[in-house]
Amino acid sequence: MLELRINRQPAMIGLNITKAQVDLQTTAGQVNMETTPAKLDIHSPAPVLHIDQRQCFADKGMKSIDRFMSDWVAEAHSDFVTGLSRTASEGDQLARFRSCSIADIVNSDSGQMPDFVLKSVPQQPPEIWCEVYPVQFNNQAGEVHFDYIPARVEANSQPGQVETYLLQKPFLEINWVGKNIDTRA
Repeated sequence: MLELRINRQPAMIGLNITKAQVDLQTTAGQVNMETTPAKLDIHSPAPVLHIDQRQCFADKGMKSIDRFMSDWVAEAHSDFVTGLSRTASEGDQLARFRSCSIADIVNSDSGQMPDFVLKSVPQQPPEIWCEVYPVQFNNQAGEVHFDYIPARVEANSQPGQVETYLLQKPFLEINWVGKNIDTRA
């Protein structure tokens, strides 16, 4: 029997590892905004109410100066024409003095009853009307102005490295240990 002693040493590899590095520098994006608010101006003129009571006051006897003058001028003209015709008819009666006397003329004037007129005041209602004006508005749209600065990313990278080296050499050693040699084969 053959006695052998085998010594072996495996190879060992050494590694120098440099890790990869990434250096990121970021600048955030910016939005600068300026806004102008919207404006709305509204103007609503008040309605105007008109009440014309001139005819009501005229029915009551309270007239404007122009109306008062024109009514009295018309009444004076009417009284003048009536008085003129009465005077003429009385003159005609006196011209026929044989058929009528002064007493007949006096009796003809004294027998007339004045006319009484019953009226409710005012006889006509006041005139009422209203002037309505539309709503006026002026609007100015709001504005938005903005500047946008996009975000930036700056990357500095160093790739990783792996260096390999032989840390321990392999070897195999076979030694014969023993005293007997078998020569038979």
